[in-house]
Amino acid sequence: MTTRTRLSLILAATFVLAAVPAGDASAASCSAKGYKTLDQNKYIVVQRGPGPKGDSTSDYGVYACRISTGKRRVLGGNECFGNDLGEVGDYALASNYIAYEARTCGDPEGESDAVSLNVATGAKKRFSAEHEPLAGGVVDYSITSLKVNSKGNMAWIAQAKHLSGGNQTRFDVRRAINGVADRVDVGPGIVGDSLAYSAGRIYWLNGDVPKVAALP
Repeated sequence: MTTRTRLSLILAATFVLAAVPAGDASAASCSAKGYKTLDQNKYIVVQRGPGPKGDSTSDYGVYACRISTGKRRVLGGNECFGNDLGEVGDYALASNYIAYEARTCGDPEGESDAVSLNVATGAKKRFSAEHEPLAGGVVDYSITSLKVNSKGNMAWIAQAKHLSGGNQTRFDVRRAINGVADRVDVGPGIVGDSLAYSAGRIYWLNGDVPKVAALP
């Protein structure tokens, strides 16, 4: 039995997942030539479209469009070089909020931030993916799983991995509540894609052990 199957059985025994809201017919307000829908909920359409203005390296941009107004906000692109907007990785939707991984690149070190955007107001909160640097060598930081709730509070699993000068890999489970981020678990045994959310709580696996923390 895979770790994801084990987690599914554990969660099924403790809560019933809410149904995913169907897309709203008014999503046509976000339709425009050159923009392709990647995902949506009742309030937001995630789209791939033309390269963002001022981004000289990306072949395309990733956007969040608010269905009720058709207003489109840029999240980033598909590359992460220099001072451009950076690559968009994993993302999650809840109500008027989109949470996403924003990648930035140095030379050759990589780093990610967890970003929460309210498409209704444009308010954005940004947090470093990792709790603290992994010591020694050149390290890449990325987000392997991400969740957000209807209040804009979010949680994610971050991976820190040596690219050179070491061989460590560490996972952090982090959350951001009302603009304050903290770490609720850390270790090499955390399953990077095991994060789940329901009813004000996040769930994940550390080895074979199910873990839980509040995300109000």
